[in-house]
Amino acid sequence: MNWSELAPKVKFESLNGKDQPKNMFPGFSIWDWGTGRFSQTLGGMKTAFPGGEIVIVDYEYEHSRNMRAPSSVGMQRGLTLCFLRHPSLNLPEMHVRNEAPIQKVFKRAIGRHDIFFAEDPEFSERFEVQGPEAKVHQLFRPEVRSYFLRHFEFAPLRMETAGDTILLHFGMMISPDDSRLLIYRIMEIAGFWAKDKIDYEVPPEFFFKAEA
Repeated sequence: MNWSELAPKVKFESLNGKDQPKNMFPGFSIWDWGTGRFSQTLGGMKTAFPGGEIVIVDYEYEHSRNMRAPSSVGMQRGLTLCFLRHPSLNLPEMHVRNEAPIQKVFKRAIGRHDIFFAEDPEFSERFEVQGPEAKVHQLFRPEVRSYFLRHFEFAPLRMETAGDTILLHFGMMISPDDSRLLIYRIMEIAGFWAKDKIDYEVPPEFFFKAEA
């Protein structure tokens, strides 16, 4: 099932040529990944609800290029990005990703450090968090850290926040059929940090399944 087939089933709209995520959500570091050449939107869908919106999009960018290769030949990488914007969110510029402890050791060896939670070494070993330290500690309350460990300790996670918007992805491109989990997770995370309850219910799972 593609995005244009899924969108009406879950009461979203398909993205059109005017819907450019870079313009809709500027300032996120994801747009600076790779060589900065040949990025494109491959499809996606969006929905508006009271006060907010969700946009989910397949995004492809040139990850790297062999210097001996022609300028038009590069290595492409695809990501399925999910954005949630709502005025009840007021978040700092923050980056979160999960990683194996051995990656942490390597980064410390070359002088890279992230925010440490002395009261929760398990979380600190599994997640790299970058942002204003005092605000990050305030946001990652014990129940939030527990949530991230339960759902993302071994599953891929890449997240950015800025102001009223959260960007979540799994570091890969996923099929539209699997996008409910991405939407569901971003709603749960937003629920921890929103000032007021966000009035949106994720469509039931069976709508995301292709008909036999």
